[in-house]
Amino acid sequence: VDHRADIYAVGVILYELATGKVPFSADNFMGILTKHMFEDPPAPREVAPQAEITPEMEAVILKAMQKERELRFQSLRELSDAILAVGTGNAPGPVAPTAAPRSRPMTG
Repeated sequence: VDHRADIYAVGVILYELATGKVPFSADNFMGILTKHMFEDPPAPREVAPQAEITPEMEAVILKAMQKERELRFQSLRELSDAILAVGTGNAPGPVAPTAAPRSRPMTG
């Protein structure tokens, strides 16, 4: 676990701020934890179409929440810069979902 776990956490907070919902829910803590480890979050724009989340902001959120830490923003500065770039045409592009269910734990 390193500082990129904090970037994932900020992504979760951004997700909830944008959609009004947490990215994962389950009947118990272990169910939620398992989803965080192995499932991609539902696309924010699909969860809250009324929120008019831009594709750029969705890409920022989903990049921050990438399961593989190497695919996340590498610093909070990089994440901050991407947020500030939303609406300028310089924000990150779409983030590809995980291709298959994960067979190993998320790297933190």
